[in-house]
Amino acid sequence: MKLTLSVLIIFALTACSSFKRNPQGVTATQLGPPSRADLDQAYLEAQLYIFAGNLKSAREVLEFSLARKPPADSEIEFERMLARVEASSGKTEEAYKRLTLLSSRFPENISVLADTAQFLYGIQFKDQAFEAYDKLTKLVPEHSNYWIYKGLLALELSKVEEAWDSFDHLINKTSDAKHLGHLYMGKLLQMTNFSKKAEKQFRLCLKVDREAKECALELASHMQKLGKTAKAFSFLENYVETHKLKSSVPVLKKLLEWSLTSGDEAKTSHYVEVLERLRPSDMNLKRRAALIFIERQDFQSAKERMAIVLGDKMSGIRDISSYLHILKLMENEKETHSFLENIVKTKKINEQIFFKKFNLDKTIYGQKKAERILKNSCSLKEENMSSCTYVYSYILLESGKLKKARKNLEKLVGDRSGKGLLKSKYFLSQIYLKEGNEKRAMSMLDEILAENKVYAPALNFKAYTLLKSDASLKEAEALSLRALAIQPQNGHYLDTYGWILFRKGLFRESVAVLQQAFQERPDEAEIAEHLADAFAAIGNRVKALKFYQLASGLFKGENATRVDRKMANIQKDKRSISSVPD
Repeated sequence: MKLTLSVLIIFALTACSSFKRNPQGVTATQLGPPSRADLDQAYLEAQLYIFAGNLKSAREVLEFSLARKPPADSEIEFERMLARVEASSGKTEEAYKRLTLLSSRFPENISVLADTAQFLYGIQFKDQAFEAYDKLTKLVPEHSNYWIYKGLLALELSKVEEAWDSFDHLINKTSDAKHLGHLYMGKLLQMTNFSKKAEKQFRLCLKVDREAKECALELASHMQKLGKTAKAFSFLENYVETHKLKSSVPVLKKLLEWSLTSGDEAKTSHYVEVLERLRPSDMNLKRRAALIFIERQDFQSAKERMAIVLGDKMSGIRDISSYLHILKLMENEKETHSFLENIVKTKKINEQIFFKKFNLDKTIYGQKKAERILKNSCSLKEENMSSCTYVYSYILLESGKLKKARKNLEKLVGDRSGKGLLKSKYFLSQIYLKEGNEKRAMSMLDEILAENKVYAPALNFKAYTLLKSDASLKEAEALSLRALAIQPQNGHYLDTYGWILFRKGLFRESVAVLQQAFQERPDEAEIAEHLADAFAAIGNRVKALKFYQLASGLFKGENATRVDRKMANIQKDKRSISSVPD
């Protein structure tokens, strides 16, 4: 019988006598220094736990082994492994401290220093990583990789002289990395604007290693940057043919990119076909191909690619939206409806897709039946309940069923006890305010902000709600500024802050901010009205009338009547405004 890998791991771990589960309950100190067999067994057990993804158990085994005071060589190995476990567990600081301490205790140990350098580079401590690799090149000058990392870090840190020395060493004193020395020297010369010398280095790279694809790509890209796109394209195509690199994905992707840029449809189709054949399971390539076919209006080919993507377990909401977009372009309402019927049962989807489905159902069946279908959809898939209930409540609110919308949201929030659902809680706070229940609205906003202090919609809505009282202007301003710090270009947040300035009597400052708000949201009646009020406050009746007219056209019912009264009052004032500044 064939055992799976996971079963083999479990079997191996069972066979190991675990250090952390000593049957006699003897402590590490009581056991004393471990034998070589003990150390080998602990090392194997820790490795198996790491491989199985059980980092906690791996850590326990390693810590127990270290507590037994193993010899220096084993101590180093266990400490290195423990640092890797800590880093993988997200305990970056602990891993950093462990490696730093280990480096200070064993300053000449190459493995420790290499681990430390790699770790420092991984957490973007580039200066310290450079110093570690610099030390490694001095301790082990024959090791090419250390020179490569040192040079690349020097490039990133703009240490031109050190980068030059590193790449020069690779060119003149190594045999296995000579071509990389030329490649990186070319990049360095590119950075310092020595274009001809850079090109020479890329060509030397190919001379040393004819099949170095990275050198060919860099040379072609360099030629393109110099405006020689056609020449670069031709060079790369010839290179593929000459060196039989028809299976080199990076080179073929570059050729696809250039054929797209040049508008050569035949070559684009050729490279898409070749790449799809080479990488049949590359979903990003399928997505790219779908976009290419959309641009060409070959919607059927685009649809086929996206259908494959949707079959992949890693596909997401953006892929669903892309597929719906293609169906829309094909004007295939029947298939769109069928697809949406299936997707609500099988995939995690967002509010936008539920809105699309509701609107299509409404077109086919009418409002009432579409509402019933949407309500039933909310119980089809647990992970969609939140977004579906949100949309259903919104539809109910739009239909004037305020109480029903509130009850739906209250049930959703109550059933899921507290955390999460910020968007639904925010919507619920708005409904409470519409019902005149300001106390419950504010309580819900406080609950949201206790859970997430940087939830900008709640910060802004609470600030706007507080504007009803002059005593709360200071708190409202603080909340408004916090929301704007998160989303400085949000028209609604700018409107809130502009209106706070207006309420404080800072009318000119208010005009400046409200103008920004209107630029972001020219379709918002309330922003237009606020801007008109601000212009009226500084005596600019012409602009006040202009924005009142805009607001009146955007508002309906009582709000429009209120704005019309303001316009009538402005028009009664016959004073000249020619001298009033904007």
